[in-house]
Amino acid sequence: DDGWGGVPADAFVAILLRIPPAPRRRLRLVCRHWRDTIDERTPEPRTGAKVLVFSMGWVGNLSRAHVLDELTRGGRGRELDLWHDADTRMIGTCNGLLCCFRRNREDLAVTNPVTGETIAVDLPPTWWYCRAQPTSYSFGYHPATGQYKIVHVPCVESDEIGAVLVFTLGGGGCSWGWRDAPAPAGSSCHLRFGIVTIDGVSYWVTRDAERIMSLDLGDERVAVVKSPSMPVPLPMVIYPCHLTNVRGRVGFAMCRPDNEFGRSKTEVWVLEGGQEEERAWAKCYTLLAHGVYSRQEIALPHVTRGRCGRAP
Repeated sequence: DDGWGGVPADAFVAILLRIPPAPRRRLRLVCRHWRDTIDERTPEPRTGAKVLVFSMGWVGNLSRAHVLDELTRGGRGRELDLWHDADTRMIGTCNGLLCCFRRNREDLAVTNPVTGETIAVDLPPTWWYCRAQPTSYSFGYHPATGQYKIVHVPCVESDEIGAVLVFTLGGGGCSWGWRDAPAPAGSSCHLRFGIVTIDGVSYWVTRDAERIMSLDLGDERVAVVKSPSMPVPLPMVIYPCHLTNVRGRVGFAMCRPDNEFGRSKTEVWVLEGGQEEERAWAKCYTLLAHGVYSRQEIALPHVTRGRCGRAP
């Protein structure tokens, strides 16, 4: 039964359909039941969504971005005309806009690959080691305000974080300057996990890999997410781990060697439960490397294809 509080399922869905798509997506945060009902009974059209692949450049190679257009129908991928250097890193993509970290130019670039328009944003006024780390940034969109925001967590893993820096673009709120969003006492960040923005909220992992912290792009409040400890082995230095977006939910991917098969395997975990529920980490996928390469990792930060089902 998809009803709620005595309201029949069909009536509940009819009410949800009267709510515009942007605020309706915010209602997914109420609880797991609401999230599942909205996802399954009021899905948003995604016919325009395309797969973007960004490959990082190394010595002698250039960073490149490719859009895969309807490959199942015999279409071909096409390369985007971006900046041709080896020091460009993808920060995020949202509604067709790309946000990239350009180390050589010491800036962040938000570009529309269709029109070619680009906005260059100076790096934040933090210590160079902090602002030079691509994993300390995230790019997101807040559906209620219509604003795009770049988030920077000035992380030095031996220190606490006093504030998170935010740069706003669009929606009548372009700040043209970085602002501080104060963080509660004891805040920290583990850069190896990176930062991921989902439904207008940015997430990162604390230094001890025990907790998740968040920044709401609407009111720019930093908070600790109430959740159990992350199921990661310590010390973590031996395993690549990264936060990821798993069909609109916070998750993380962890790659570890598998002694039985001599190949790496990647586990994808998702944080289940809403604001009014007890949250828990659930393993959704276990992927074993195959082919000639003994170690393979998931393309991050987004894992959004297919349905998520629990795995042993």
